[in-house]
Amino acid sequence: MMYEKEEHVTWALERCRELLHSKDLYPNIVVVDRDNALMNVVDIVFHEATALLCEYHIERNARAKCKTDCKVKDLKGKDGKDIKPNSTVKTIMRAWEDTVDSDTEEAYVDDCNRFKVVCEKWPKFVEYVESTILGPVKEKIVKF
Repeated sequence: MMYEKEEHVTWALERCRELLHSKDLYPNIVVVDRDNALMNVVDIVFHEATALLCEYHIERNARAKCKTDCKVKDLKGKDGKDIKPNSTVKTIMRAWEDTVDSDTEEAYVDDCNRFKVVCEKWPKFVEYVESTILGPVKEKIVKF
């Protein structure tokens, strides 16, 4: 879709609903990519469906934000060698993936705390993750 405005998304989902031709075929779940317009319209057009979030797209958003917020400048490791930016992003994203993939609530708490420790030098990134993902939508993330 060229313009993901709410009116265009509404039109597209209403056409999808018309194509189904039967109340028995309406979806119970719709997986979206965290686009607010799409999430809002799913609630309106398929009001009986639950909008869940695709982990792949959530991870891509987190990685992009990590790359901008967690820039490494003249950072040295414990051995005195320069830390490369790519290795920092990989370490942060590994901790992020562990958090999102936690098997139990206890593991989630542990993984989330570890994520915060790994990211302690980048509170802006932690605040972004907590306010946009882990706080409001963590229970809606699904993995295919």
